[in-house]
Amino acid sequence: MNKLESPVVSQLCPNCVAVVSQLKRRAFSLIEVIVATLLLAIAAAGATSLVSASLRSLSDAQDSWRSEHLLSVAAEHYLLSGPNVPLPGGILPEGYQVSCSVIAAPVPAGEDPETYAQPINGWLPGRYQIRLSRDGRDIGDLNVDKLVPESEL
Repeated sequence: MNKLESPVVSQLCPNCVAVVSQLKRRAFSLIEVIVATLLLAIAAAGATSLVSASLRSLSDAQDSWRSEHLLSVAAEHYLLSGPNVPLPGGILPEGYQVSCSVIAAPVPAGEDPETYAQPINGWLPGRYQIRLSRDGRDIGDLNVDKLVPESEL
């Protein structure tokens, strides 16, 4: 028997027993606290995992956009200036390299290869192959078909 539940205490302070019994009902047991803490930890781990996956996805999207943007800038330069004119300094970030070569464009399906490869006024269908690399590893390429002077092939 608890001291507060004794007959003497209940006669002297009848409200004390009621207050103590209410406090006992309001308090959480150790098991309840452990379960609540465990649920909170699981929710925190899930949120951390979600944030980590979002950051990885954002980083991948930024890398992809950067590659496409740099390829686009290089393509504009080579298409306007020619395949042998180097890019001006400062266009590419450190560690990035770009190369451009011109080859004969592949013959489209349904076209006669001999007729397709005949120059017209000194011009032939050509393909600009623009490759972007970072630290020696290819990260993107872009092919642009256009008419080029015979001398470029």
